[in-house]
Amino acid sequence: MKLGRLEKLDLRLLTSPRIASAGSLFAAMLAGNENTTTIGEETMGGYYGHNEHTPLEYKLPKSKIIKKFSVVNLEQDVPPKENQ
Repeated sequence: MKLGRLEKLDLRLLTSPRIASAGSLFAAMLAGNENTTTIGEETMGGYYGHNEHTPLEYKLPKSKIIKKFSVVNLEQDVPPKENQ
């Protein structure tokens, strides 16, 4: 990711499990740069990708047990990192 003037700075990126969606993608893209130090916990989206937030629900007919899961797997184009 080209950062322009930001490439000359030493950046500190604060992350949390409460970060999701575009914020998670932004954090992953920024964390892939050599001049960025990531501080905190993994975002809801993850560095390499995540299961999309589009839920699918299935109800078993006799027991009425309901199972919810996501059907989309998003993979982000980011450089490999040792700690991921």
